[in-house]
Amino acid sequence: LYYYGFRFFSKELGRWLNRDPLEENGGVNLYSSFNNNPIDYYDLYGKWATRASKYLFFGWFSLGLLDETHESITEKAFEMSKKSLIGIIGDDAKTYIRNQIIKGNRKQDFKYTSIDHRHYLTGSKINSGARSDSGFEYGLYLIEEKRNFDFFIKRADIAKSIRWQGFHCEKALESLGLLSHSWQDYYGHGLGPRRLAAPYGEYNVRDTDVLFYNPYNRKLQPASWSLLGGKEHPGFGQEPVKYGSPVSFNYKIRVQQSKNFTSKQYKLYIEKWSYECRCYINTRFSLFWRFMRFLKDRTVARFL
Repeated sequence: LYYYGFRFFSKELGRWLNRDPLEENGGVNLYSSFNNNPIDYYDLYGKWATRASKYLFFGWFSLGLLDETHESITEKAFEMSKKSLIGIIGDDAKTYIRNQIIKGNRKQDFKYTSIDHRHYLTGSKINSGARSDSGFEYGLYLIEEKRNFDFFIKRADIAKSIRWQGFHCEKALESLGLLSHSWQDYYGHGLGPRRLAAPYGEYNVRDTDVLFYNPYNRKLQPASWSLLGGKEHPGFGQEPVKYGSPVSFNYKIRVQQSKNFTSKQYKLYIEKWSYECRCYINTRFSLFWRFMRFLKDRTVARFL
């Protein structure tokens, strides 16, 4: 047996021995491991499978810190922010919120990979005009996605049934997940503004460029990217700048600032969400609802 922190894995059976901690929120098959594709996916904790190429800061790979993905940074940022939710919502609700945000965060990569400005990228162009345009579109996108979040929680507040309220509440959390991915990409893909004409590998960003600026008052510039490689963002799964080293590219500071900024935003968004979606949360995690889910689990387990 292999222990992954939350579940045990059986090599002989090729699946988890324990049920999915997310229950049916993680899929109908509660014992499936690595999306049935252990070549392309890994699972550090027995919680969810992640594509092996989806490292937020690829430089950490050489240091052996394999847990710094978009998902792990999102989870850690949520853990930092949830202290402000004490007394507002219960632990079950916090787990549900976190999982929905992570789901939206993943969607930014898997569904919107080709929309470069969402990832703070210019595409294949390397010039000041392309960087300026991409940065402008990135800023507009952040505003647009925030409007989506506000729209969904307003719709949730006036929904006439718990079912429709739940739909809009989940869509709002998806928007927050999409936003958080783009916030993290600013810290992962941004280039130093004073060295745009320098050869590859000389984008040494100063600490102050990262510490005192964020996705909304941007100083770092978008990087170029091509699926085939050869650009500043060298290819699929390698981030963020070609030949950038963990020392010269401020990896540690970027990761920490990504967590800090995301955490601060979560406090603001989730407090607003928890107020507008309070009826849905109270219903979803009531004793009756838990009992119904227990009966459903017992029924499904008989067929496994």
